[in-house]
Amino acid sequence: MPNKMLYVADDDVALYERAQELSGLSLSATVVRALRDYVTRTEASQADMRELKLRVVNAGVVRHIRFVGAEVARWQRPGERGRGDETYTTYKTARGQYAVYRLAVDHDLGRAGMPGMKTEFTVVPTLAELEDTAPSELAELTREALSTPQVEDLDI
Repeated sequence: MPNKMLYVADDDVALYERAQELSGLSLSATVVRALRDYVTRTEASQADMRELKLRVVNAGVVRHIRFVGAEVARWQRPGERGRGDETYTTYKTARGQYAVYRLAVDHDLGRAGMPGMKTEFTVVPTLAELEDTAPSELAELTREALSTPQVEDLDI
């Protein structure tokens, strides 16, 4: 394994020490992790991707999911009992997978005049698997969106 020397300015020593403390890894592993994150974010930015943060609610427990990706398609339909709606969003991730976020709002399930919400987050490695797990309308919209340029340059 090749050795690389890394020189740290006196002003940055505390930053390096804090990063290593937070990661719980060796300094070398900490630097590699930071470089990997930097490369992923920079490449994603060049592909019009950005860091996304989604709110996921499951049985009243709220958490957030963060990843790098780009929204590809969005599809909405009435809820099962007609008292709300479901919105599905497909994302293409920085690692080339597909994420589907489902937000269901049901006005019958809420408390104190607030609608009840349920969310689901699923990741699949291929478009074919997306077609097997998501509603067919969403899969069709996703396929169509992926075959269409995401940015149209106008010379106006």
